[in-house]
Amino acid sequence: MLKILCIVQTPVPSTEISIIRPFSYLEKNREISWTLVKEVSFQADILEQADIVVFHRNCHPNGRAILDRVKNAQIPLIYEIDDNFFALPENLPVGRYMRNPAVVQTIENYLRAADIVK
Repeated sequence: MLKILCIVQTPVPSTEISIIRPFSYLEKNREISWTLVKEVSFQADILEQADIVVFHRNCHPNGRAILDRVKNAQIPLIYEIDDNFFALPENLPVGRYMRNPAVVQTIENYLRAADIVK
């Protein structure tokens, strides 16, 4: 059975739609097992139980260390992003945040590191 670890900054409504519902369905049908972990609760030893890691909408620079640990462990990585963070309007606070150079660099790091981007 495929063991999936999903790492999020903070669960948001799209986490329910893109991660929780489909993964719960697959788990119910005994096709996968999965765990959802917030970045702030991440412990490196959980990687020993993962066949694949899914990052969902992660963009905060503090998460870079987790990304590096996953890559160093050579675990396949999916970066699930359901918005174009680079195109958010600058007149919105979230748009200004997403243009912070450290955030842009972090998103680019996830995109480059991912084996699959969805």
